[in-house]
Amino acid sequence: MFNRKWVFALLLCVCPAAAFANTAPLTPKEIIFNFYKSYFSYLQSKSTTPGPDLAYSTSFNKLFNYNMALCRPFPDEICGWGSDSDIYLNAQDYDDNLTIENTHFTITETPQHVITVSFNLFPSEKPDQNDERIISYNMIYEQNQWVVDDIIYDNKSSSRQDMESENKSLIDELKSEGKAVPRE
Repeated sequence: MFNRKWVFALLLCVCPAAAFANTAPLTPKEIIFNFYKSYFSYLQSKSTTPGPDLAYSTSFNKLFNYNMALCRPFPDEICGWGSDSDIYLNAQDYDDNLTIENTHFTITETPQHVITVSFNLFPSEKPDQNDERIISYNMIYEQNQWVVDDIIYDNKSSSRQDMESENKSLIDELKSEGKAVPRE
C-alpha cells in the first residue's frame, strides 16, 4: 500500500511534465501573428506600461546592446536602432483606431522562416500607397524557441545592417573626438 502511494505521487508529477514536453512550440508565423494581434490591442489601450515584445537572437541582442552603448556618449542626439520610429510599425505615427482587423493585415512565411507582414497604418483614411507597411522577420531557432534574427523594412532596409553601419559611424566619431570606444 505504501509503495502504491509513492508510485501514484510520482505519476502525478511525471505525467503533466511529459504532456508539457510534447507540446509543440509555436511556429514563426504564429509567433509574429500573435505578437501583432497583441501589439495592435496594446496600441488601442493607450497604456503607459511597456507593450508586448518579441524575442531576439543572441547575436541580434548583442548588436543592439552594443549600438545602445555606443549611443550613450551622444545623449542629445537621436541615436540607436528604433530611436526615431516604432520598430514594429516602421513609422512615427499611426491611425488611432488601428486594429489587426481594419489594417488589411496579411502574413506570409517562406521555407527559410522569413515571416512577412503587411498592413495599412491609416485604415480610417483614404487608402494611400505610402500608408502600407511591409516588414519581414528573419526567424531562427535558438535555445528551444523561434527568435527574430533580423527585421527587414520595405524589402530593403535590414535592421542588422543599419545597426552595423551606425555602429561603424559612431566608433569613427568617438575616435575622431578622442573619446573612449565601448567594448563589444
